[in-house]
Amino acid sequence: KRDPEGYKQEFLLQFRHFHTLLEIFKLKPSDDAKPFERLVDFIAHVSMCYPEDTKDFTTDMISLMDEHHDVLDGSLRRTIAQSLILLRNRGRLDTTTLLPLFFRLFKCSDKRL
Repeated sequence: KRDPEGYKQEFLLQFRHFHTLLEIFKLKPSDDAKPFERLVDFIAHVSMCYPEDTKDFTTDMISLMDEHHDVLDGSLRRTIAQSLILLRNRGRLDTTTLLPLFFRLFKCSDKRL
């Protein structure tokens, strides 16, 4: 976070890996998600350093939660929700966009969420 330009190439490599895992995950959302979960958390935390590169990250996470919330692993569902809250707190996401998704998530039978 102190020198974002110095780590930009490494970040872009991780971000491309995230997109690859996202596409694979959309095909089989019930598979093991630990590597994907770690990448979501990482990108959410450093997205402020690379706003142009991560401008579609929030919409990707919202659409993933909206489409697959019922089959996602509970830990991944919670990580995505926490990442969206973090992005909201940092001003990268509107509350009016996030709240309807969270209200739809009330249908999940996930007590940890």
